[in-house]
Amino acid sequence: MSDITSQTLTSLVKNIKEKKLSSEEVTKAFVDRSEKSKELNAYITEDFSNAIDKAKKFDEKPNLDLKLPGIPMAVKDLFCTKDIRTTAGSKILENFVPTYESTVTENIWNEGGILLGKLNCDEFAMGSSNETSFYGNVQNPIDKGLVPGGSSGGSAAAVSGQLTPITIGTDTGGSIRQPASFTGTVGLKPTYGSCSRYGIVAFASSLDQAGPMTQNVKDCALLQEVISTYDNKDSTSIDFKRAQYSKDLTKDIKDYIIDSGWDSNKVSFIPNFVNSNKNTTLDLEFSKNKTLIAMGRFHENKGFDVLIKSLSFLPNYSLILVGQGSLKEFYEELIEKYNLKKRVKIFNWTDDISAFLNSASVLICPSRHEPFGNIIIDGWAHKIPVIAANVSGPGNLIKEKVNGLKFEKNDIFDLVKKIKEIQKNKKLKEKIIKNAFEEYNKKFKQELIVKKYISFFKKIIK
Repeated sequence: MSDITSQTLTSLVKNIKEKKLSSEEVTKAFVDRSEKSKELNAYITEDFSNAIDKAKKFDEKPNLDLKLPGIPMAVKDLFCTKDIRTTAGSKILENFVPTYESTVTENIWNEGGILLGKLNCDEFAMGSSNETSFYGNVQNPIDKGLVPGGSSGGSAAAVSGQLTPITIGTDTGGSIRQPASFTGTVGLKPTYGSCSRYGIVAFASSLDQAGPMTQNVKDCALLQEVISTYDNKDSTSIDFKRAQYSKDLTKDIKDYIIDSGWDSNKVSFIPNFVNSNKNTTLDLEFSKNKTLIAMGRFHENKGFDVLIKSLSFLPNYSLILVGQGSLKEFYEELIEKYNLKKRVKIFNWTDDISAFLNSASVLICPSRHEPFGNIIIDGWAHKIPVIAANVSGPGNLIKEKVNGLKFEKNDIFDLVKKIKEIQKNKKLKEKIIKNAFEEYNKKFKQELIVKKYISFFKKIIK
């Protein structure tokens, strides 16, 4: 089993319900991780001892029907928590200990959640970098020289740094969404009125909204189910039937649209196509058999920093990195820092990618967030095995050891393990290439997709 703190919420819930993990084990793992990550300054108030005690009590009488059975988590220090101080990142509230619970956190505890502590934020949520907190700046786990965003910067850093599996933040003008984008996590500002504002220190009541912050979309949907309820203590709370968001995610997009009321005869789903392989290669000094490749925007979400760092543990491997974006200089600095200049080549993006893919032995997709992962299909078309982070899009595309391999997001050592595995196991490599190419031919080949478009437009014309 992979390291506990690298697991998603849905994975932790599954393992606890199947009794493969105890709440105490999970809680202690996140406490230990948090203790070792003090430099991030993600916490304002820690409640680790109580959290472990509560986890032990849960394990004694577990209720496995709950949505968050014994799941530990920290929350933004803007939510009032009974008998646990709530500072809103301000010295003014340094000694404020609420005698009541916010509705959102109460919903979480009622579903089995366990409080680890309160997370740092811009003072009274008035900031976008987490540099205005009285309790000090929060560091970005991706690069400690960068801000994590704000005002929910501590929340974003805690999820990204695996100090908590999930958390909640608040968003007035971007305070969940912006820090999530800065840290490679998923953040949602729900529809105003879907989550109660009761017990949240206000910034602008007409805009404030609580929302989930998680590792992936599936976790986000599950947490949103928990926190979204009608509350008569909040005059702006909307009384409507809440959706089963996590279940809706598993629906085919076509079926989802039809269920929304569309005529099934008027709905078609056509995936993206990928151009066929061209027999071109690059003139490189690298050995193809030990060359990795990654392609895409130079953005935090793409996780290329994880791949670059992994080369430190792969001394015989080289890397082709193709793309462009604001993080190019950052990647170049990482390459120099880890003494990898002779083993890494960076190329600007081009629409003709065949030469790049034909010059490598493994395609890596290390994304922290990816809605689909078109580059994976490119790899399949070029008969190159794919190793991808187990996040939303790629995680659904790839079937483990069937058409590719998956590793835990941000986990350098798991990635290194999977690269070595695909290199050593020739039968597995051949099997993956064969299955992936067959899937490409059946679903994503250009000629096939063009025919679907023609058929669709003919239907419209009739």
